[in-house]
Amino acid sequence: MNTSLIALAVIFPTFFLIWLFIRDRNRIARQLKYNWQPLFDRIDELILVLDQTGTILKANHAAEKQLGYTPSELIGMNVLMLHPEERRAETVAVVAEMAANTKDYCSIPILTKDGTIIPMETRVTHGEWDGKPVMIGVSRNVSERQKNEKELLQYKTQLEEMVHKRTAALEKSRRRFMQLADNINEIFSLIELDTLKFTFFNKAAVRLFGYDPLDNLPTTLNTLPFFLPDNVAPRLDMIIQGLKEGRELTLEFRIRRQNDGAIRWFRATAKPVREESGAIRSMAVIAMDVTENKQAAEQERLRREQLLQADKMASLGVLVSGMAHEINNPNNLIMLNADILSASLKDMISALDAWAAVHPDFTLNRLPYAQMRPELPVLFTGITGGAKRISNIVHTLKRFTQIDEGRTDQQVSVHEVIEAAVSIMRNFIIQHTHAFSIVCPDNLGHLRGNFQQIEQVIINLLSNACQALRNPSESIILSAERTVSDRIRITITDQGVGIPKDNLNKIIQPFFTTRRDLGGTGLGLSVSYSIIEFHHGRLYFESEEGKGTRAIIELPAI
Repeated sequence: MNTSLIALAVIFPTFFLIWLFIRDRNRIARQLKYNWQPLFDRIDELILVLDQTGTILKANHAAEKQLGYTPSELIGMNVLMLHPEERRAETVAVVAEMAANTKDYCSIPILTKDGTIIPMETRVTHGEWDGKPVMIGVSRNVSERQKNEKELLQYKTQLEEMVHKRTAALEKSRRRFMQLADNINEIFSLIELDTLKFTFFNKAAVRLFGYDPLDNLPTTLNTLPFFLPDNVAPRLDMIIQGLKEGRELTLEFRIRRQNDGAIRWFRATAKPVREESGAIRSMAVIAMDVTENKQAAEQERLRREQLLQADKMASLGVLVSGMAHEINNPNNLIMLNADILSASLKDMISALDAWAAVHPDFTLNRLPYAQMRPELPVLFTGITGGAKRISNIVHTLKRFTQIDEGRTDQQVSVHEVIEAAVSIMRNFIIQHTHAFSIVCPDNLGHLRGNFQQIEQVIINLLSNACQALRNPSESIILSAERTVSDRIRITITDQGVGIPKDNLNKIIQPFFTTRRDLGGTGLGLSVSYSIIEFHHGRLYFESEEGKGTRAIIELPAI
């Protein structure tokens, strides 16, 4: 009895305490539920409390309002009924995953009581409700967001279409621009002003600059290897500054073409390219090859000079003809009288000898007769020789000033044409060298051609040889020979500066000269080459830079 009382006394307080805890817990739960309910109903999102089978245990006012059901209709309804029939199988799987706590998100739309489908995004958390495990789903109406997304997608699609059309239009414009640029014969390029980088080059640039293919072209203006340095480089900063200030510039420049080394003249117009902001960051350059125009202008200038020279030569010819007449008359008298005196000299010497025998102190021109006697024949020979020299000079001048009829069927004496050229160039040669010599055998014979034209070639080659000498001690040798192939070979050898190897095959090109600053036109050798070629001959050069040059003429002999 006592034992039972003791046990009861011990157990009762424990159960009492448990009862109090349960009572307080239920009271607290009721208070929490009472306090939570207003918050639960004030949330705008749709909230459903589900058991593990998906049955709705509780719904907030937002759910009732948005779905159109009364609370009694919602409570006990399976959540499957709130989804479109064709999506319910999918909903079953999603609810199962949610119950297993392997999924917390559902994007299946919700069906209202009147059949309206509302796009919803539902987030699920696990908790307890009335002491039982539940799933609490919070669903947000995403109709507006989807509408916005749809509009954004439409805007994006429209923008992409606009961009695509704009890109297509730009590409079409670019292709058309490139087609137009590639179809013009002039060079067209776009160049950035700050970096001098080429952003575009048309096909004409490749052809005219001598490049193939386009990829081989340097990428910047200041790295182009073919611009001759005296043309663009000194003016480049000034050109760029002018373009940045909005000025259009025109300039001419020379290039050495990449593939064949030919010198070509170009005239370029550089225009500033303005961006929409008005800033100038690039230039458009159009350049055309004006070499032929330059050559035509130079040829026209030379033609005018030649006409002027021809007029001068015609006037000189009239003057020389008159002078020749005035000189020849007394000179012929001198020659005639000198011959008569020379023929009479023997008789005169016999008489003078007899007189001197009687008068030993006899003098001539205050010199003893014995001293003068042997000089008398020499004096008369000198008079005759001087008169003949005057006659030859007059003859050479008359022939040189005669108008060339262009005939190439003349029988030309090799000796005479060489002597005539040397006679005209004698003073010029003496001014440049103290070592000039002629080496010609006596049996050279004749060749068929035009005397004046061949003479002109020899004069031109002698002039070039003289100008190549660095000092008068260096020599010039003019030699001629008849070859085994029955051709006349005339060679002019100088010890001058020589011709650089790179220039040796260019010296006969029209307008090529290394003496332009000294008045050279670059036409002398070109004309000479044409003359010899017209005579069915050959003109060529052998040279070593720093050691001299050999100019060789070969013409068919008669």
